[in-house]
Amino acid sequence: MCKHFKKFSHFEWITLLPEPLPSPTFIKLQKFKLRHHFDDNTYGPVYEVETVTTPCLDAVVIIIYTLVPLPQVILRQGIRPAAACRTLLSLPGGRKEKLPPIFWELPAGGVELSDWEKNPDTALQLRAEQESWEEVGLRLPSDSFFELGPSIFLASAFSPERIHFMAISRSQSGPFDIAPPGDGHPMEQGAWAQWVVLDEALNWCRNGEVIDSKTEIGLRRLSEYLNKI
Repeated sequence: MCKHFKKFSHFEWITLLPEPLPSPTFIKLQKFKLRHHFDDNTYGPVYEVETVTTPCLDAVVIIIYTLVPLPQVILRQGIRPAAACRTLLSLPGGRKEKLPPIFWELPAGGVELSDWEKNPDTALQLRAEQESWEEVGLRLPSDSFFELGPSIFLASAFSPERIHFMAISRSQSGPFDIAPPGDGHPMEQGAWAQWVVLDEALNWCRNGEVIDSKTEIGLRRLSEYLNKI
């Protein structure tokens, strides 16, 4: 971990009751009406579907790894208020949960419109390069990133966001260029990144220290990929 870095301590919940979203917001709720057509020329009833979208309909998950002296990967401790607020909700059965506000994650970020406008063929690599700088503090060449398997949907029931896994190899682990600068959003403050032995990271998935789905998928894909080379 970089020196002179402020580590996250806890949340101060300013508003405990959910507030209606003003318009416009970062998240957009859309409603569609549709019905099913069947191969016998019959139709199902009309129903409504609600979707949640953000300005970025694609996102990259960044897998920075090295094999020297043994397989390691960079994980980031990200602050996730949306998940942590589950502890404030009334859960069925009167259950109480304790959730850490900080999640171990692979670095990630939404592919912005400007990335697609520069070059649609390299938009994913460009965003991976930028997020590596913002979330890890490493300057990495965009043309060295490669897709690690097909893209996926994390919440296909209500979100059209597609997730792309972008990997890059480093000759060795070592200190980051600077403390992760972030993108200017307050939620980025107090997050940090570090190298973790891949086997240990996979054990964290098994024992519940890693509870972020895209991270577990990315780590398992990396392990499978390395076992084949």
